Amino acid sequence: MGQREYAMRVWLKPQRMDAYEISAEEIIQSLRAQNIEAAPGKVGESSGRNPQSLQYVLRYTGKLTHKEQYENIVIKVSENGEMLRLKDVADIEFGSLDYDVLSKENGKPSAAII
Repeated sequence: MGQREYAMRVWLKPQRMDAYEISAEEIIQSLRAQNIEAAPGKVGESSGRNPQSLQYVLRYTGKLTHKEQYENIVIKVSENGEMLRLKDVADIEFGSLDYDVLSKENGKPSAAII
């Protein structure tokens, strides 16, 4: 069906959220905090004037790309060390960014059969 953009969908379960006393905002904050995209860079890089004897390239895993990674995002940790994960309060699925299908043949609208 041509090129599509894909997304990870998180379907929250309100009854489970109530049972764990967790809000949608707390879940959003956890997603933002644990799923970041950044370029960490280097430590000790030479400026050109003063040569550095050691240089370290910083690496990290980056944005999450698999359903299982999203399922294991930690939402809350209790005092005794128990962790509430996203999969405990939501269903996660990987799918197309949009549900709709726009079909054209030679620049004119057409029917799409999936």
